[in-house]
Parts: sequence; C-alpha cells; structure tokens
Amino acid sequence: MKRLWRFCWCYKKTTCLGMALVLLFILIGVLAPFLIQYHLNHNVFRDMGNYTGRVEDVDVSWLAGSYRLEDLVLWRKGGNQEVPFFRVEDLSIGLSWDAIRHGAILASVSAENAELNFLDAKRADKRQTGKGTNWLDVLEELLPTTLHRVEVHNSSMTFQNFDTDPQIDVRAEDINILITNLTNVKDREGRRVATARLDARVLEGAPLIAQARFDPFDFNDFVFAAEMHEIDLTRVNDLTSNYAKVDFASGHGSIFVELTAQDGRLSGYIKPLLEDVDIASWEQDVKQQGDNPLRLLWEGAVGFLKPCSPTRNPNRSPPKLM
Repeated sequence: MKRLWRFCWCYKKTTCLGMALVLLFILIGVLAPFLIQYHLNHNVFRDMGNYTGRVEDVDVSWLAGSYRLEDLVLWRKGGNQEVPFFRVEDLSIGLSWDAIRHGAILASVSAENAELNFLDAKRADKRQTGKGTNWLDVLEELLPTTLHRVEVHNSSMTFQNFDTDPQIDVRAEDINILITNLTNVKDREGRRVATARLDARVLEGAPLIAQARFDPFDFNDFVFAAEMHEIDLTRVNDLTSNYAKVDFASGHGSIFVELTAQDGRLSGYIKPLLEDVDIASWEQDVKQQGDNPLRLLWEGAVGFLKPCSPTRNPNRSPPKLM
C-alpha cells in the first residue's frame, strides 16, 4: 500500500508539474507578442535620436523561430508624418535555415511592401536623410543574433522636396533585393563571399538591375555591376531644373556601371549613353518663360556634349559576377 501511495503521489506531482509547465508555456506564448510590442514601442522606437516610431502589431511563431512586425512606421521628430522615413507592412525576423545548415545560429530579415522616403527642405529640421540616429543600435535591438540574410519584396524608395516649384518627387518602385551570407559562413572553397542582387523600376518605368559580390568583413575587395535602361530624361526635369539648372525637352538613354576593388584599389567605369537629347529652346525658354540667356548657354553646352549611343541590347543583364 505504501508503494502504491507513493506511486500515486509521485504521479500526481509529476502530472501537476507537467500541467504547470504547459500552462506556463501557453502564458508565455500569449503574452510574448504584447511584451515585445511594448518593449519596441516604449524602449526602442520612442526615442531614436532624431527619429521616433511605432509598430502596430507583433506576431510570434515559436515553431519557425521568428517574430513578425506589422505596420512599422518610423518618422523624423517634428517632421512630416504623412511621408515617414520608413514604413513596412510586414517585417519578419527569424532564424536563417541556410546558416543552420552550416552549423551557425544566425538571423534573417524579410520585408514586404516597405518604403524608404528621403526629404530635402529649406529648413534643416525638415530634412529627412536618416542622420541623427544610430541605426546599428536599433538593428541590434530587433535582431536576436547576427544578421545573415536580407530579403526585400515589392518595395519603394523616394526622394522628395516640397519646397521647390514644381515639387520634386523621384521614385524607385517594384524594388526586390536579396542579400545572402552577411556573416563569416564560408563557401566550399573557404571564402567569405556575400552576394547581393537588386531589381527595380526607376523614373516611372526604367528597369534597373544591380549585382554585387563582396566580403562582408573586408570592403576593400568587391565586384559591382549595374544597368538602367529606357530612361526618359524629361521625367527628371523637376530634379535637374532645381539642382543643376537644366531642363530636358526630350531624350532617353541608359547608364552602365562596372566597378571592381582589389586591396582597396578601385577600377571600372560609369557610362551614360544618351540619345535624342534636346535641352535648350530659345522660343520657349526665353520668350515664354523668360529664362536667363547665360543659363541657355549652359544648357546648350550640356546638349552639345551629350554622348552618342552605340547599338546595345536593352534587355542584357549585368555581367556575371565571378
């Protein structure tokens, strides 16, 4: 009887302890999203130097080892909240399974429908450039461990100035980015090589493709290549007329970039290839708009010096990075 009583007592004790642990894990699972959201909003995003922000919701996936921030918005203190510095609908932060396969516990970040907005203004306190905040400290608060992989989907970036006439609004849309191996996880040949690829559409339709390979711990060695095609120069008039005093009546072109660095020595080229460029118009600029003739001479010189474009396949991808 004593053995039976002891067995029953131990069984009840073990059962109660197990139930208590289960209830504890359930409680942690229920409270964790609210605790993370409170910590981020009150200890991280509330005061980031010149910037502040807020996240509306947090979801935690214990099985996937990740958590997700929904509707995260960061803006400059005293700035234009209708055009925040950064906004993202879905920001997922979790374990990188690619890194786990290499025997490391590292973090990956995936952003969906994000936007990054830069603002210029006459008043310095209205400018939105990202200065005045230690973003590395913010990143360390968000990531549970070292960042290894970054994915960005269906996102945008803008440069705007509401003080100019006309107002400046230059956009890059449909941005997709993939950056891998940002840590010291080595490939089969023992090299630490990170790769990056970007696809986007700039100036309302011009396709942009960029690729890079680099050592994330030594930026003295890298390879970078990019191409942008089908650029309508008239779409940059708001920008160039205010910052370079140049207006394009017509024109289109492409830009090609290939850069290589070895031991800190940079080589390569940046080549704009323009066609059918028409800048100066005396009748329109002087008689109708009253432009300064000296400005017309400058615009005419820019048009005279425009390069001729050789035949080139506009759908060609950047050179394969070895």
